[in-house]
Amino acid sequence: MKSITNKKPLFIALGLATLLAGCGVQDKTETPDFNSYTDVNQKKEAFFDYIRPHVEHQNQLISEQRKELLDLAKKRLI
Repeated sequence: MKSITNKKPLFIALGLATLLAGCGVQDKTETPDFNSYTDVNQKKEAFFDYIRPHVEHQNQLISEQRKELLDLAKKRLI
């Protein structure tokens, strides 16, 4: 089993990159006033319309990080 001590800088860099990527994402859409909805179906639709772009963005970041980690694993760097 390989030691991860020599890979500590890699994990630190990956963690910082993730943190900075998350900080760079700013909400450019205004949060809907969910309390103003009286119809539950409209409220749910507004919520999912609001949250969907955020979820898709985070999923894209996770996919990119996963690909990078798999590439590193193939090269036996982790």
